[in-house]
Amino acid sequence: MVGDKHLRPFDDKVFDAGFVYISAYDIWVDPNHAAALAARVPTNVRSKLDDEQRRSLILGRTGRDWPLHETVSAIDRRDECTPDRWIPRHPHLIRLSGRHPFNCETPLQDLVQKGFITPTSLHFVRNHGAVPNLSWDTHMLSVTGLVDKPTKFTMADLVTKFDQVTVSATLVCVGNRRKEQNLVKKTKGFSWGASAVGTGKWTGVRLRDLLQKCYAHSYQEGACHVHLNGVEKEVPLGKMGCYGTSIPLSSANNAANDIIIAYKHNGKASSAESYLL
Repeated sequence: MVGDKHLRPFDDKVFDAGFVYISAYDIWVDPNHAAALAARVPTNVRSKLDDEQRRSLILGRTGRDWPLHETVSAIDRRDECTPDRWIPRHPHLIRLSGRHPFNCETPLQDLVQKGFITPTSLHFVRNHGAVPNLSWDTHMLSVTGLVDKPTKFTMADLVTKFDQVTVSATLVCVGNRRKEQNLVKKTKGFSWGASAVGTGKWTGVRLRDLLQKCYAHSYQEGACHVHLNGVEKEVPLGKMGCYGTSIPLSSANNAANDIIIAYKHNGKASSAESYLL
């Protein structure tokens, strides 16, 4: 959901030495695996909950966070013949790129009315392709590269094996207010208004905790950057067809930096538009 300057289709030709790789992907598991995930809730809590309550605890389906959400259930008719036909979307969102891929901003009056925290269903969206249809029960996070212990984490692993951290962050598309720029001189890109911006509470695990868990190499051992990949075949460009970015390893390991791998937005398991991670 950030601007295309920082989140773009990744071409694997830029792969080089000195990287720790973090990739997200989906796998198939037995349908009964969901019960196994719910069983990972701490014992002192699990004994007081039934199966559905355990699952709700993991996924963040609790009533107390719902003021930060506006539930949507209807499929927009404009999405019915697109790869995104399974995603309910808020009817107030302003579409900027036709039917597909889906790019939108929040009506400015709604953004002001909702206050400091933007409801998840009203957050602006920036896409280059279809939204991947992912499942909490099958999605995995892989940490490889210059680490001593390459590891694949389930979503439940991230919830139960690491400290949870919540960060309030404002995301702004780099094209915000481009419509005004286009009135002066034509630029490339959509004519974004003034509301390609949203503030939310993101919950997840510290990136540095993941790196320490996998015994990531130090700078002296040749590790320079942490490279992050999204789901493959998500966008039409690049051999891998995934979003990608990288940050210096020193930034990832700095405890003063609020760098997290987020799996919740506004207290609830991430929606389709904000992905699972």
